[in-house]
Formats: sequence, structure tokens, C-alpha cells
Amino acid sequence: MFNKIKSIEIEGNAIKLFKNDCPIVVFGDINHHNGLTVAWGTLGCLWSKEIACVYVKPTRYSFGFANESEYFTIMWFDEIKEDVNKVFGYRSGKDVNKEELCGLTPVELDGGVGYKEASLIIVCKKIYQNPINKHNILSEEVLDKPLYKDGLFHSEYYGEIVSVYKKV
Repeated sequence: MFNKIKSIEIEGNAIKLFKNDCPIVVFGDINHHNGLTVAWGTLGCLWSKEIACVYVKPTRYSFGFANESEYFTIMWFDEIKEDVNKVFGYRSGKDVNKEELCGLTPVELDGGVGYKEASLIIVCKKIYQNPINKHNILSEEVLDKPLYKDGLFHSEYYGEIVSVYKKV
């Protein structure tokens, strides 16, 4: 069971929430969706809106869902965090049913897809997307990362936070 809370009531440090706790992001609707583990993201304000931003590399199966979807959700888990993060981080939704592997129950929430087992869910309506341009990266350290040796850079997805659910 969830309580709806205001985004300003989200507990914890935003850097820790993404970098250390690695949420699951799901793009799509209840009938057609896919999720992945992310470690890069932000929470904040843009254009006088409360927003969340996540990043997806074009090599991920979720990339197509990210580009086509109107909504996305960002979710954190307590008890099953390690298992969920491994499956959603290393397995592809084109090859396996990640929800079944993790025992997750999808639910429709304000246009997005959440999981009953999550401890915190942020539902976002996508308001901006853009591929990261290599020529706009000013740090050689970033450009030298093994992650980008293939020449493929992430796309960024900004969503207006439309609702937040916290497990009771």
C-alpha cells in the first residue's frame, strides 16, 4: 500500500538516491513497458517545474521505450534491492521477463508503471529529451571513460514530477 506524498517530502540525498541506491526506471504504459537500473539521475527544478532527469544509453533495449513514452517512473526498493538491480541492470527485456524473474507486480500509476514491491515511486511526464553531444562534453576525463569507447553517448530524459508514492 502507498501514500501519495509531495515531491518536496522525498527523504534522502538526491546524489545518494541515484549513485548509491541505483533506482529502476520504467518507460512505457501498463500494456507495453520496460525498465532498467540507472545510477545517473537528478532531482530538482527546471522551467519552474519539479523535475527528475535520467540517462539511457542507445545500446539498452529500454532506449526505444524511453524515446516513445510519454511517462516514466523512477523506483527504489528496500528488501529486494540487490536482486532487482542485478536483473534490471544486466538482463535485457528483449530476452527475459525481468518482472517475473524478480517477482514484481506492475501497477498503473498516473500514466506510468510502478511496482507494488517498491518503497518509493516517482511518476514523471516527459517534458524534454536530448541525446548528449560529444562536442558539448568539456571534460577529457569523461570522454576517456571506457563507457564511451563505442562512440555512443547517453540521451537525457527530463520529466515533470506528477506524483510520488511512498510505501506505508
